[in-house]
Amino acid sequence: MDDNSNSSGAPETGSVIDSSDGSVSGTHPEAAAPVFRAAPTTTDEKNTIRPGLFPIACWRLEDIRFDFDSSFIRPDAAPDVKKLHDLVKAHKKAPLSVFGHADPVGQETYNKMLSGRRAMSVYGMLIRDADIWERLYSKPYSGDNWGLPRIQSMLEALGYTLADNDGLLRGGVSEALKQFQSDSEGLTAHGYLNAPTRKKLYVAYMDWLCGTDFKLEKSAFLAQGADKDGRGDYQGCSEFNPVLIFSKAENKEFSKPENHKQRNAVNAPSRRVMVFLFRRGTKVNPEKWPCPKAETEKVQECRDRFHSDGDKRLENRDKRRTFSQDHDTFACRFYELLATGSPCEEIQDNWVLRVLISGSGPLPGRKPLANEPYILTGVGPKRPEIRGKTDPNGVLRAAVEDDTCKMMLTIAGLKITLDGGALQAMDSGDPAVKERLCNLGYGDADVDSWTDDTYEKALKKFQKDHKLSETGTADADTKQRLKEIHGS
Repeated sequence: MDDNSNSSGAPETGSVIDSSDGSVSGTHPEAAAPVFRAAPTTTDEKNTIRPGLFPIACWRLEDIRFDFDSSFIRPDAAPDVKKLHDLVKAHKKAPLSVFGHADPVGQETYNKMLSGRRAMSVYGMLIRDADIWERLYSKPYSGDNWGLPRIQSMLEALGYTLADNDGLLRGGVSEALKQFQSDSEGLTAHGYLNAPTRKKLYVAYMDWLCGTDFKLEKSAFLAQGADKDGRGDYQGCSEFNPVLIFSKAENKEFSKPENHKQRNAVNAPSRRVMVFLFRRGTKVNPEKWPCPKAETEKVQECRDRFHSDGDKRLENRDKRRTFSQDHDTFACRFYELLATGSPCEEIQDNWVLRVLISGSGPLPGRKPLANEPYILTGVGPKRPEIRGKTDPNGVLRAAVEDDTCKMMLTIAGLKITLDGGALQAMDSGDPAVKERLCNLGYGDADVDSWTDDTYEKALKKFQKDHKLSETGTADADTKQRLKEIHGS
């Protein structure tokens, strides 16, 4: 396969069609015309050529669209799945293949299994294979245990609200399930969660995520379902193709238990599911497909496809590296050939906001505004309006178009103006401390009007809330804690 390099030596990159907090879709750069050697032939001779395997488009589903440590696809992924539908419509009869990825934390074997189960989940959703989801539900793997809370999520997404005393989570009769069973052909309305009910629920939820007009057949994938375990159609790549690798210093700091939460957040771009669309007519033989099966084949079969310096590529070095900038963070040479130039493998800069429920009590006791619908405008001309829901931690993300912009966030009946790019770096002194205190609800709303007394009182209140010495000054401990709570 050609490397599609431009005159500067850097790989050409395709175009992003759409990006959001949950997904990226785009087209790949046009592949260079391959060169084949042909010999003169007689009437009974011929030359045979086989063009290479070239992705033409991509779709990436982000980690936040899955429950933590799980292969269950969250309801807020529905708008992202629509982007894949748009991509498939724009590239008719272009076969697909699904790749799951993990970050470089934890054991390789576990990461391969979870990344493979996420790829299975997406594949099962697209072809409406309830048996795949039943396998994920009935055969938990470590933390990937769908359990009854996922059944509840599916029911609620479909409009079946569970009352406080509903029996679902206690294994008893569920009125919500009983109603679903009544509405579903072929089910008995007894209110218990049995296998036939689960399978009907899976398909109904898949239809809800995808829309009833977006359903693919196995023949729409690269291996056309020829392998019963999906080889060639979906696979898990473990932690071997991270889009970013920390520097040695970062890795040492993030290894401290108190920094694991921040480490996981920074590593999120590497935890993704990628779908590549290939040129029309492309088909592969699963027996010759280089990627191992998602569930039943071992990590070593991934390692067999490494670059000769694959392990070195995964090392932490003096500086942080990213695939889009440094082109040396993917250990698998086969996957790198597919992904080079892909706009979906670039790290997207995001505005990241965490919204807490309003209140007058101490900040540590306030809950996040979780799973709350929002509208965000003003990010940039490509996306004049973004609609979504906050995640369980009250977090929303929007791709950066301009480093400075005025945004308007509408959420829970509030309108909040966001002055994007105006927040000063934490090490710039008192103005930066004041801005963060103000964002967290301390002091007057107009930070520019603060007096020295306002500032001192805000600091003392923050220090009291977080069990720090109430000095009223921005000492090192206060700044460190403020940075942790604010997030930057």
